[in-house]
Amino acid sequence: LNKTLREAEKCFAEQKWTKAAFKYLTVLKSCPAKREEVRDNFISTLRHWGEECEHHGRFGQILTCYRQGADAYPDSEIIASNLGAQLFRMGMLDQAASYFRRALRINPEFTQGKENLENVFSHLVERWHFRMLNDRHRNERFRVNISKYVKPGKTTVLDIGTGTGLLAMFAASAGAQEVHACEMSPIMYETAYDVLRANGMVNNAEDRLHVNLIPKKSTELVVGRDISEKVDLIVTETFDCGVLGEGVLSTMKHALKHLLKPGGMVLPSEVTIYVTAIECAAVRNQHRCIERIIKGTINCLFKVGPPYDNDAFTARYGNTDDLERYTTERLRDLPGGYRELSDPFQLETLVLGCPHDIDYWCEGCWKNFQLEVKTAGRLDALMMTFDLDLGHEPAELFSHPNASSCWEQAIFLVHPQHVVDVQPGTLISVKMNCEDMMFSLECFEIIRHSNLSENQVATTVPSALASRFSDLSVCTSDPSVRKLYEWAPVYFSSPEILMLNNLDTNETFCKGIEKFLTLMTARKLPLNLFFLPWGLTMLPLQAVKMGADAILLPQQDKFQLEVYTRLARVNDIALEKLLLKDQSMTLEMISDMIQTQRADALKWAGLIVDLVEPSGCLKQQVLEDIALVRMGCMVPGARVLPDVVTVYGMFIESPALMKDSGVVDDYASFDFKVAEFMNLFQMTTHQDIYLSTLNHRRLSEPFELFKLDLNCDLKTPEDIHDFLNISREITVHSLCPGQVHAIVYWFDMNLAGDTIISTLSPLFHWRQAAIIIKQNLLVSTG
Repeated sequence: LNKTLREAEKCFAEQKWTKAAFKYLTVLKSCPAKREEVRDNFISTLRHWGEECEHHGRFGQILTCYRQGADAYPDSEIIASNLGAQLFRMGMLDQAASYFRRALRINPEFTQGKENLENVFSHLVERWHFRMLNDRHRNERFRVNISKYVKPGKTTVLDIGTGTGLLAMFAASAGAQEVHACEMSPIMYETAYDVLRANGMVNNAEDRLHVNLIPKKSTELVVGRDISEKVDLIVTETFDCGVLGEGVLSTMKHALKHLLKPGGMVLPSEVTIYVTAIECAAVRNQHRCIERIIKGTINCLFKVGPPYDNDAFTARYGNTDDLERYTTERLRDLPGGYRELSDPFQLETLVLGCPHDIDYWCEGCWKNFQLEVKTAGRLDALMMTFDLDLGHEPAELFSHPNASSCWEQAIFLVHPQHVVDVQPGTLISVKMNCEDMMFSLECFEIIRHSNLSENQVATTVPSALASRFSDLSVCTSDPSVRKLYEWAPVYFSSPEILMLNNLDTNETFCKGIEKFLTLMTARKLPLNLFFLPWGLTMLPLQAVKMGADAILLPQQDKFQLEVYTRLARVNDIALEKLLLKDQSMTLEMISDMIQTQRADALKWAGLIVDLVEPSGCLKQQVLEDIALVRMGCMVPGARVLPDVVTVYGMFIESPALMKDSGVVDDYASFDFKVAEFMNLFQMTTHQDIYLSTLNHRRLSEPFELFKLDLNCDLKTPEDIHDFLNISREITVHSLCPGQVHAIVYWFDMNLAGDTIISTLSPLFHWRQAAIIIKQNLLVSTG
């Protein structure tokens, strides 16, 4: 046993994680008394070994070893949480949630476990469920019209995609003879079951639900097995913002043939679809690279390309499962708003109860049409909205931004070559495709009105413009060099593009880096900078242009490695100045390499960190990463940028925010008990808030929550503990009476000297985050 333990420790020291993991497990099984002695090394081994297996696709080994580790340390919240994180990355969300719950049972104050569990819940139950259930107008329309179709004691009803079971309960309350409801999501099926029982939809004698709840897709239902016979009425609301995105065509094709009686009704009966040309700077900034990175003369030009490129997406992410043909926004809530450049064009009316209509769309079709510009502006996108016809008065529900409904709008990006300043009378030619039972819209021509002169129609925007899915050419202005460096299409995520577009963020950080390098030179420190960035940023290359001798970028994916390498070549940056480490090289491994003085190890005098994600939250484990790099990779006297970070908060009252973060009460669901069950999935931290446009009332002045000194001493275990565990009690005086719904918070970062950057400022690319106050907290003035 002692020999095996020595071998495990030797493998640990040599970073042979697979052998170390299995040898430690052998020790733990043979001698449980060794648990505490090897705990820290074993937990570290599991994490490294899991990352190594994931990198090589050996997922089965990961789960086997992690589960044995969890059995050996049933009291370790870290192992349980790490196993949950691994299951989450593998798409096993229900199992991941189970292990995160286990971590919190072990340690209820385990912050990472809370964040991980909320992250799983946000994937299991999307936020639009809350907005929909809080929309009393929408719920009332369905309730009233269901009751008009249902003949008490006679009508049989099927609710497809029942969610919480609300529409099924409307049908049962109206006196339907039989109500069936199907739900394919396991978590929503369980929620619907609890909701139905809580609302008395149970036959007490037989202890079964009045509503026949079925955990299947509607296309899997069989008459005579799942439901007794075909039904008189089908109700459904399986419409996403782009109408067809949740598979309503295939759903209705099957339902009309196999589940609905001849002459039966479908509710909604029709959906009418509209397309409008819009200008929206917020959409533009998230999806098109519209500026050069100018500081430090970095050339980063983007060639015009198609807005949707499967090859580009696959090259980065391995498949096209998550590639969407449109994005979604609540346009009325975006900073700067939006403008409609054309009247809404009625594209089509889809009759849901007509087999011929459904078959026509299922088989795939296309249509060309034109939008006439009514208002001058920049053409950024095409907005799709729809009306649902419920058949009786009040008949319709609208997804248009002015309707203030629970729906967002579908935004189809326009080709970069057609993003132009358009004048009244200009015609925008659009092609609609219904392919794979989903809509796509493409602008293919801009036609100048015959009465307009040439100078009244803007030319194409500069060549630096790019779409979200663009062909990327990283190039200089020399055409011969440009041709040499053209390369395959690539995909940038929306937050990455938003960050690249924000020159205010870039220029402010560059000022900080210039001062940082000056300070390092004055202290005679090597100008070697260690970067911990968020996403793809130009700052490392700009730092070299400003005089840095070497840059270390750890944990870069294949896409980022290729982009940085090509950008370096294009901008005449020596590749030996960029130390690019892929994802298999962890920070711990880099630290070990530096401390053992390997030949290729440099000592680093500056650490530059992106602390805050674009969503407004602190990056996960960023303080732990800073501590690890400072203690293991930095020379004496080394500094961190930012220097000091001050976190501010403010109490607000915002019913709008509460409707986005949970079910406010049961008023909108007509007193059916839904809120208590859905709010199990309510998140404590609400991200991606635009405070500048959020409808809210300030209940306090901004106040300092705490300060982070990123250059404080980290010499003792107590120093490290205090750095990683911050707590503070403060007293805040309220400005006026009200109910505290949330504490919105943001970060002010000192970038050397008097250069401050705030994540609250609308000048920069960050949004804000808030802690939701779930209890009823009323305050009075003072």
